[in-house]
Amino acid sequence: MQKYPLSLIALYRPALTLAALATMVACSSATPEGSESTTADAGAAASESYAEDAGVALLKMRGNEPFWNATLYPDQLHLAGLNREPQRFVIAEHNVVGSAEQEPVSHYTLMAEGSAEVTATLQAEAKLCRDSMSGMPYPNTVTFSAHDGEQLHGCAGNPEDFLIGSEWQIVAVAGEPVPADVTVTIEFSDTGAVYGSSGCNRYSGAYELTGENLLFGQLASTRMACAGTQMQIEDRVHKSFAEIIGFDIDEQGALQLLLQSGGTLEAVREAVR
Repeated sequence: MQKYPLSLIALYRPALTLAALATMVACSSATPEGSESTTADAGAAASESYAEDAGVALLKMRGNEPFWNATLYPDQLHLAGLNREPQRFVIAEHNVVGSAEQEPVSHYTLMAEGSAEVTATLQAEAKLCRDSMSGMPYPNTVTFSAHDGEQLHGCAGNPEDFLIGSEWQIVAVAGEPVPADVTVTIEFSDTGAVYGSSGCNRYSGAYELTGENLLFGQLASTRMACAGTQMQIEDRVHKSFAEIIGFDIDEQGALQLLLQSGGTLEAVREAVR
């Protein structure tokens, strides 16, 4: 089974206490900013005061129909949404279920603020999730279940976690395989930089990831001359970079850079053909 990057350390480390997570999760997940996410984040401003004493945000969640968002902290869960009052829950219990053959699943037992009884549960698993409106991929799938019957499904984590931390090798451009003797790579940094080899020359520039889109800025490139095949591939790659509007991850973990024309740039983490 393909393992996807997790934004929540608890899903990997069952033995860790929530207090330990508060000190260890220095790279907490963040929901991508942008005007596209305004509706899904409805109610978040009203709940900001809740977060003042909540500690480090461990995981951010969002879902549609109804639009809702939630943030998991070391000992609390804050829930908000469209046409609903923000709510704060206390984490009464946290368990992680999993094995060497299965992805870990975190189960949280929740009590509404002021209640002495369990009122809801949260399940978070390391399973690829796509936003039902934008199609944006997320590393975690979550389900919030209230004891009054309400159930909210959504995605969690940071889509950027799929992109950064690896050198991707582009193996196909708009459906046409890159020849085995031509190497095209792409890397994304957590500071918004994108760079790599386009088949002959090195390139670098900036990217922007919003709630719905992945966009590249103007790229700079070296100006070496190479064999004809390399230059042809390089020209196609740079033209495709200018068309990138989003990305997806397939079930095998390959990166699909989506083009405005409808095609894709396909890339894999390992340089294996």
